[in-house]
Amino acid sequence: MKKIIITLMLLAMPCLAFAEQGEGDKELALFINLTGNLCAKVVSVHKLEVPDYFEVRCIEYRGGTGTVDYLVNFKEQKVIKR
Repeated sequence: MKKIIITLMLLAMPCLAFAEQGEGDKELALFINLTGNLCAKVVSVHKLEVPDYFEVRCIEYRGGTGTVDYLVNFKEQKVIKR
């Protein structure tokens, strides 16, 4: 079921440009959360030199101030905690 939701979400994203423009932060946080990681709020997104990878910094818990960094690859549906 989780894979179906992630796939539908990826199909709904018009392109990865939203990550560079700062739009779609809620969808990005949802994608990270659906992969079993924690992201209450996206703080920043940076495209990496590695193809198809973005570095995403999130506030880990709602109401908290601690941040966590993830490497996100939408093509392969991967989220790696740094």
